[in-house]
Amino acid sequence: MKRLTPAVISVVVVVAAVFLVAMSVAVPAKNTGGFFLASVAFEAKGKIPSKFGCGPERNWRRPSVPLHWNNPPVNTKSFVLLMDDPHPVAKYWVHWLVTDIPATARMLTENADCTGLPPGSKQLKNSFGDTAYGGPCPPKGVHTYRFRLYAMPTESTTLNITGKNGKALGKELSKTALGVASLSAEYP
Repeated sequence: MKRLTPAVISVVVVVAAVFLVAMSVAVPAKNTGGFFLASVAFEAKGKIPSKFGCGPERNWRRPSVPLHWNNPPVNTKSFVLLMDDPHPVAKYWVHWLVTDIPATARMLTENADCTGLPPGSKQLKNSFGDTAYGGPCPPKGVHTYRFRLYAMPTESTTLNITGKNGKALGKELSKTALGVASLSAEYP
């Protein structure tokens, strides 16, 4: 039996290391066909930029965050977007609720709540009492905000929002959703 020389062992170790590094980088980066939601304004589990939140003047009427998604489940007929704050103080406060986003849509541009959602989309009242995006505005401390995009099997989704927080709405939507893509980030 031949013995491996140190040079051959080094080459094998380097090749194996390169392969393992390539696999660990490639797997998360490649498109695996999974339904996903992302933003060009911030990274998942990152910080939402101040221009999308209430700021020191406590004005929650800010431009909505840009969002994009891809790979929805087969038979998706529309999407519902729910943004809430699950912090115990906020009690799943709803910041943005949009239904009937067409199945062909793949993004909401920055300030889409004011400049134009995809045709047919409907904004419902948020916990601020407005039918628009309400930027992150925690009473104090850092809060984590969730953006959840529900792939729905129908072109129109009827929701009874009276007295419901984000937790209750999410539970109701999950009953019929074909899939959910989510994105979370902190503010401030």
